[in-house]
Amino acid sequence: MQFDNLSDILFKLKFQDETEAIPVPDCDIDIELFVYTNKVVKATKRGAVFANCVLDTDGIIVTFDKPDLGVGKLKMRTMYAIPDERFTDGMRNESKTEIIGEIV
Repeated sequence: MQFDNLSDILFKLKFQDETEAIPVPDCDIDIELFVYTNKVVKATKRGAVFANCVLDTDGIIVTFDKPDLGVGKLKMRTMYAIPDERFTDGMRNESKTEIIGEIV
C-alpha cells in the first residue's frame, strides 16, 4: 500500500492462521502504525469497544485522519492480549511488527 503523507489512512486488517482466514480474535487488540517510533497512531479493540477502527464481516477496518507520520516505510505493530491462566497476570501477550506499505 502507498499513502500520501497528508492523506487519511484506511485499510482492512484480516486475520488468518497458517492456512486460512479466521474470525477476528476474541481478545483485546492494539494496532500501531508508524514510520519512525517518535510518532505513532493507535487503533484499539477492547471487548466490543473500538477506537479508530470498526468491526467488518471478515476483519477490522482501521482509519486514521491525516496521521502525518512522516515519509518512509509504513510499519504496523499488532499486539494481542489473550486470556491465558498459565501466565501470572492471566494474559499471554503476543506482538507482530511488519512493513505494510510506504508513505510518500
